[in-house]
Amino acid sequence: MQEVCAKEDGVVFTEDLKAMLHLSEKHEDVQLVVNMIQKYIASSSENKFSTYVFGPVVMRLLYYLNEPSVAVDTFSSASSSDFFKQTSTLKLLLCLLYKNNMYSEMKEMYDLMIHSERFSNLARPSFIVMVAACCKQNTSEALEYALHVWKILNEQRTNSYKCAAFMAYLAIKQNRSELALEILATVERQQYIDIRCLKVLAYLKLEKYLQIIPMFRSILEMDTAPTRKQTYFSDVITAVEEKLASDPEASGVEDLLNLIRELKRHNRITVIESLEEHLFTPINPMTKGTNLVKRNVRDTFNNVGMENYA
Repeated sequence: MQEVCAKEDGVVFTEDLKAMLHLSEKHEDVQLVVNMIQKYIASSSENKFSTYVFGPVVMRLLYYLNEPSVAVDTFSSASSSDFFKQTSTLKLLLCLLYKNNMYSEMKEMYDLMIHSERFSNLARPSFIVMVAACCKQNTSEALEYALHVWKILNEQRTNSYKCAAFMAYLAIKQNRSELALEILATVERQQYIDIRCLKVLAYLKLEKYLQIIPMFRSILEMDTAPTRKQTYFSDVITAVEEKLASDPEASGVEDLLNLIRELKRHNRITVIESLEEHLFTPINPMTKGTNLVKRNVRDTFNNVGMENYA
């Protein structure tokens, strides 16, 4: 196939590219695959009748071989065609860049996707990967970028609660707790542990201790099965205790300390992971009948990227 790619009038057929993709297993094979893709796209579409979708297969190969730079160059060069026009392809590309801490390149690729008529609708489900990268960057510029895109997607009701959680977490880290509360208010189901913990941290930053009291009290008053108990992360509780210790005369401090003691006594504090660890952990689909406690048995986010993110 190298000779075919070298010829100006060489033609790469669908079966040729399929065979090469499935045979490739080394870094040395990647350049030939890229050359074949370029030749395949450049070939006249009049003779193409196959419905085979190459995009996800190509991107999985580059993900497996950990070739982020090649993935960026290949996607960019083919962005004017429909070769990579699949939601899973876009997500795999962003996951690969995320895994390699290439956050600036992620922004460039996501800008290309979101501002293209060809990719804009397909790029929306991948925003969760992009906002996770913004959290990793933890800069005011990253917050403004994520907020800009989030507003657009939120108007179209395409954001998940996890996107809101990432956005709020970044806002809190950038001392924008008021913004974090406004973002969290858009989440319909407020009982998720990360949503509740983020609200506590935001109120804590704003020194609105009285707002935290009913949140702690409500889960103590719930009568639920042991496996369904609502809890708070231990690092969040520790942050509350440290803040109250520095401000002992504030209104509501004594009530909050009493409630924390009750949370501990009733095992309503989670110690197996922190809030940040929970946020950056991909969710594996649960099989029917799986115990809810097993939600915590997940691959670490930093090891596998976000291709499994639900």
